[in-house]
Parts: sequence; structure tokens; C-alpha cells
Amino acid sequence: MNSATLSINLTAIAENWSHLQRLSNSSVSTAAVVKANAYGLGIKPIAQHLFETGVRTFFVSTVDEAVDLRLILNHPVDIYYLNGYSTGDSSAIDDFRIMPVLNSLEQIKNFKNQTKGKKAAIQIDLGMNRLGIDEADIVKVKAESETFEINLLLGHLSSADDENAVQNKHQCDLFCKLAKSFQSTPKSLAATGGILLGKDYHFDITRPGIGIFGGYPLKEAANVIMIDLPVLQVKHIGKNVGIGYNHTFTTSSPRKIATVASGYADGLSRQLSNTGALYAGNIRCPILGRVSMDLITVDVTSLVTVPNSLSVVNSDHTIDELADQSSTIGYEILTSLGSRYKRVYHY
Repeated sequence: MNSATLSINLTAIAENWSHLQRLSNSSVSTAAVVKANAYGLGIKPIAQHLFETGVRTFFVSTVDEAVDLRLILNHPVDIYYLNGYSTGDSSAIDDFRIMPVLNSLEQIKNFKNQTKGKKAAIQIDLGMNRLGIDEADIVKVKAESETFEINLLLGHLSSADDENAVQNKHQCDLFCKLAKSFQSTPKSLAATGGILLGKDYHFDITRPGIGIFGGYPLKEAANVIMIDLPVLQVKHIGKNVGIGYNHTFTTSSPRKIATVASGYADGLSRQLSNTGALYAGNIRCPILGRVSMDLITVDVTSLVTVPNSLSVVNSDHTIDELADQSSTIGYEILTSLGSRYKRVYHY
């Protein structure tokens, strides 16, 4: 088979979630953020396994993602969608028991007027300057929301992946200050990075995402994925021979070159050209020449026997190492993995 394989370890996902849960007091609920098709890894098997592990609150981005998740989890779980209420969402809220996170006074007014007896969350902008209610509008929010139940108050830290960032304490203090207007409402501030900052940031519900899937800043995370790329052909080439488009690499000595099936169409960036590597077990095999749409050429001269496949992520080499080689972050690596991978789920 010439398809690359993306192996997803559901047990590792559950272990990472449980590890993050244990960092909080028992009174704190640990949710799971599974937006963007569970960070590109497949919402159905992952959401089902997280539910079996004990997750009872889920966050996604859009109303469509929330509906899809409810069709997967027809259980007594809370499903929030973060991108806010839009006119026309009311039927989905009624039919699928999902809840919007309201991010503006306009959304609050529309939600109040178009739904009856439904619950929602509200997000406060603490300095990210993306979605959320501005500090100056908190009094208006309190007045506008008296006719429906706000069952969760959210904030989002801008720099939680940097434990030394001065913004962290400032934004936590601001959240505490603004949350006084909603004394009886459960509160949520911390995603993965916020959880690692300590219990002052945990409040009532934490919402880890990337840490569940094995990414930074959870340094102790179990590796969730392995990516194996099939070797299509091996060539022995001589000295002063160019490889790939535009011959961006020229050999200085004879080489044994393997061509593998994958490329930037599968989420493996052109940034890996002449800098990244694949692995035979723990043996590093440098990428030579440009990464193309479907193919990558790799130096396997050091291998006595070339295996049927080489890995780009395995138990020793994480998504964050691949991200560093690609000049990006683990989030982008996961969510860019294309549809051509054969996805295999195991425990």
C-alpha cells in the first residue's frame, strides 16, 4: 500500500487528559476542546473515548461542529461553541442541546430575543483583542442577560504558554475583578497553558486542547500520533548529482536516496526541504531537496536495510519537534494533516 499511515493512540489522549485533570483540585471540572475535527485527528473516535474517560463538557468552534458532536455524543454532556451566536442558530440550539459562547452585546441581544429558556456562556476579552466582551461593557452585559441563564463565564489568556509573561497575572486579576459581577456563575479561564500556571488560574472549569493531543506546553505529554510514510523507491546516485525541483541539494559524495509518499499536500511543509528529517526507528534520515506536493526524498545512506516505511513522527520524535523543523507550532502540524493518510486508531 502506497498510502501514508497516521496512527492515533486513544489511550495516550486519555492519559494526557487525566494528567491535566490531576493538576487541578477535585472541585474543578476538566473539559476537552475538540474543535477543528479534534485538532485534525478525527472527532468521532476521540470524542467517544474522551466521554468514556470521563469528560462531560466539550468545546468546539462553530455551530456546525457542535451539531456534529451532538450527533456523536447523544449523552448528557455540555457542548459549547466558541465562535459566538449568529442569527439562525436558534433551531440548532433547540434541536441539538448545544450552547453558544456569547462574545458581544449584539450577540447577547439576538440570543435573548431569538431563544427562550436556553442557556449560554459569555466570554470576556482580557486583552487578546479577539472575541469577547470589552471591560467597559460588563455592566451592560449584566443588565442584558437577566432574562436568560449564563451558566459559564469565560476568559482567555494571551500568553499562557510562557509562564514568565507578565500578562498572565494581569489578565487573571482582571478576570477576577470582572467576574465579581457574576458571583454565582461558574468560571473558566485556563486552557492547557493556563492549567500549567497553577491553581489560581483554574477556577471551576479548565478547557485543555493541545495538551490532550500531546503538544506543547504540556512537556510531559504522552505522544499521541505516529506518521509513517511508505518508501516508493530507492536509488543509488553519485557525486555532484542534483536532487528534486531546481536541484536545491547537490550531493558531495555518493548517496542512497529513498523517495517516500507524502508531501505538502499532506501537511508536511516545504520548510522541511533540506533541513528536516524522517526516521528509521531512531536513526535520522535527512530530507534532501525540496518537499514536493506528493513526494519527499530522503538520505538513507546510513541504513544497511531500507524499511518499507520511514516515520516523520514517532515515539521518540514529537509533533513539536516536527513543528520546530517546519518553523511553525504543533497546532498547525496537527490541523494540517491531510485526508490522504490512512487513519488507524488504537489503544
